[in-house]
Amino acid sequence: MNSKSLVVVLVVALIACGSPAGLCGCEPVPPYTTQIVGFVHDSAGAPTAARVRVFFRDLQCQGPSFALRWETESGVAADTAGHYRLPVSTPSSDTLCVRLVARSSIDSAARDSLRVAVRFQDSLRVDFTVR
Repeated sequence: MNSKSLVVVLVVALIACGSPAGLCGCEPVPPYTTQIVGFVHDSAGAPTAARVRVFFRDLQCQGPSFALRWETESGVAADTAGHYRLPVSTPSSDTLCVRLVARSSIDSAARDSLRVAVRFQDSLRVDFTVR
């Protein structure tokens, strides 16, 4: 094999193993994920059309994080029992500060300055009671 052919083979192998598709059997690294789970209830049980949104805060939990763009636009819907599941993923292990807001058709409730250790905890339970 001449040197030109060897260079071509090495470049193809490097591209194949470095691609996200893993053309030579290389597995892509999955993002780190933590599930924020819980229930949304009111005095009658589970409110209809309840949603939970997450807002990422800066590292001191003081204001919005402009570096992070993982905020949910409309949030996740709670099921008929009031249960919700909100996955939070990051490309690397990290601890995030979040603000969660649960909203029913007539009221809302919030939890501020929650620390979420993505990778070190598999889930974080946060329950809400709206009026």
